Amino acid sequence: MAQPPPATMRAIAIRDGGWRFEEVPVPVPGPDQVLVRTHAAALNRADLLVLDGSYTVNPALAAREQPIAGMDGMGEVAAVGKRVPTTSVGDRVMYMATSAFADFIAIDHRLLMPVPLTLSAVQAAATPSAAITEYDALIVQGGLREGQHVLVLGAATGVGVLATQIAHYAGAATVIGSSTDPVKRTRLDRYGVHVAIDTRRPDWAATVLDATGGHGADLVIDHLGGNALVQALSATAVGGTIVHLGHLAGRHAEIDLDQLGRRRVRLIGSTFRTRTREELFAIAAETASALRPALTEGAIAPAVDRVFPFSQAEYAAAYLTSGQAFGKVVLDFA
Repeated sequence: MAQPPPATMRAIAIRDGGWRFEEVPVPVPGPDQVLVRTHAAALNRADLLVLDGSYTVNPALAAREQPIAGMDGMGEVAAVGKRVPTTSVGDRVMYMATSAFADFIAIDHRLLMPVPLTLSAVQAAATPSAAITEYDALIVQGGLREGQHVLVLGAATGVGVLATQIAHYAGAATVIGSSTDPVKRTRLDRYGVHVAIDTRRPDWAATVLDATGGHGADLVIDHLGGNALVQALSATAVGGTIVHLGHLAGRHAEIDLDQLGRRRVRLIGSTFRTRTREELFAIAAETASALRPALTEGAIAPAVDRVFPFSQAEYAAAYLTSGQAFGKVVLDFA
């Protein structure tokens, strides 16, 4: 028999532009929610941007009004609301939702993704946001088709590593990934990358053209922005698509609109910050269904760089900020 939840729990509250450990009440799930006992939670760069006010969380993802940090988690269902149709106490689930940095989270059951038995708690915690973001960018927004050439800018990030694998799994003919770190570039081939490039080199767009027989990338997934996005236009195939997701290299870019039009490139901006609850429910369900076989078989797996105890969350944030991580940084709640 499952152990009932306690009255209070540990949580990382967002206070005065920083994180603070607090003891707060365990949430009571509503009729459409489940209560999840957290086993692990992953850090995202967005967690850090929230602190300086440069990232606004979608209210549709909010698990509670109290400002608790975290957007990615995994755990075991501890209680179920009366209108939840299929989820049961004891189920292993992962999710993209706010308030993940706490011992318990009450979350709408339609945001849950089942955890394959082949994934550990740490791996599962590192999966939801990256999988949903990159599946949506590649398949839904980008319309990736088998045999196309894909370029992932920022491929060594937690989301980038999932993007390259999803592209490979979906049948991309060529997967090109970027990193400015030479050691990280040597690791990308384990995650579906055929050609690794350094966007600090002025000729990197030419390398993409060479790798694709002069064709260019049919689909570019851009986590960098800035000048990398400008240069990506030269690396994109005529009639190709760029899906812009992040701006690690800068929030502003001066684009040659003549080049954009001449090459007939579609430039799509994508985020979950402005999507409705129904849209979030739909993409979570579609991603879970489409990627479950690959996750179960191990064809797709997150790269976890380091695991920190929950009590050392601030050290984990500092490590992520340092830029050393290849893939995800995860908090262990054991």
